Amino acid sequence: MARKVRKDASSAFAVERHTLILERLKSEGRLAAAALAEEIGTSTETIRRDLIALEQAGSLRRVHGGAVLESRRGDVPDVHQRGSLMTNEKAAIARLAASQVPVAALVLIDSGTTTHALAEAYPVDRGTTVVTPSLPVATTLLKRPGSRVHTLGGEVSPRTWSEGGSWTLRALQGLRAEVVFLGCSGFSAGLGATTSDEVDGDVKRGMVAAARRVVVLADSSKIGSQHLMTFAELDQIDLLITGRRADPRELQLISDAGVEIQTA
Repeated sequence: MARKVRKDASSAFAVERHTLILERLKSEGRLAAAALAEEIGTSTETIRRDLIALEQAGSLRRVHGGAVLESRRGDVPDVHQRGSLMTNEKAAIARLAASQVPVAALVLIDSGTTTHALAEAYPVDRGTTVVTPSLPVATTLLKRPGSRVHTLGGEVSPRTWSEGGSWTLRALQGLRAEVVFLGCSGFSAGLGATTSDEVDGDVKRGMVAAARRVVVLADSSKIGSQHLMTFAELDQIDLLITGRRADPRELQLISDAGVEIQTA
């Protein structure tokens, strides 16, 4: 009987740990196994077993020293779901990106929640012209004086609230921007900047081709992650702005490939 009580209690504790792990990943994007083990007073090996179980269930992806949120191909959250993830880090990345906005230039801003955070922090004293496929980015910039705002046109995706398709790509062919700020689904030393959406990937590639300088904004959970389509190789990217929790080993590989990295 005593053995059964201990087993049930252990199972209950495991459920509590799993819930805590998933809540922490949702709020922070990345989790360190050793730090969580010390915080809750258990062993690192126990947390590793929890992470293995949750990875097998498809809830997360294990990385060196911990885990990140899992993004399955074709199962990336929509813009509303992603907007509630890692908001503090995205805001910090956006503030750093805002310092990269040139004066009196043509600027391209991609769709996505981190680029939308950039729109919310966009400087009002640069006198830029901003072109974007993103309806949330455009409407946010219209509330901030100091820049002219254009959209590219095209079919609007109900998942991303962003324009895409042949109309959008034709509009990009006639543009020569000073800088483009891009979001991504994943960023790795192996594949560069990747996305899970083929239509979105085509637009991103067009934006890369239309800009003199390429800046990618990626929260720390995306570093080391790889998705369906590469839209920018490392040698096409001038600057990566990410969070301080990003995997340092992956960042070193990216830096060794010649990409400047700034952390917020």
